[in-house]
Amino acid sequence: MELRPYQVRAVNDARQAFAGGARACLLVLPTGGGKTFTGGHMISRALERGGRVTWFAHRTELIEQAAESFRRLGLRVGVSGADDSAPVQVMSPQACLARGSMPPSSLVFLDEAHHYVSSEWRRIPDAYLS
Repeated sequence: MELRPYQVRAVNDARQAFAGGARACLLVLPTGGGKTFTGGHMISRALERGGRVTWFAHRTELIEQAAESFRRLGLRVGVSGADDSAPVQVMSPQACLARGSMPPSSLVFLDEAHHYVSSEWRRIPDAYLS
């Protein structure tokens, strides 16, 4: 499946932000706008360059949906710590914080980003940005 024009613009805007030196950016699409699908395409590009990616989602159904979406794109995915050698990891912030370590990643996605302003969950982006 191809990205829609607004998804292509979102990916290009994120690339431009990173090329300009940004270490973080926020991708905003409406409900049903294909955030996970768009993220999957960004993940594919990161893997082509030899990267590792972690996608954080806060609910079991969101974790399962993301993992399945990425698998449909042909990506090898580890879920919640299973198959930690997979280049794409999908997990909850709660599980990651409980185990006390972050998966090595060159690209990190924080699904439902508004949750990461809390002092506890903020530790996840802080760990990758430091």
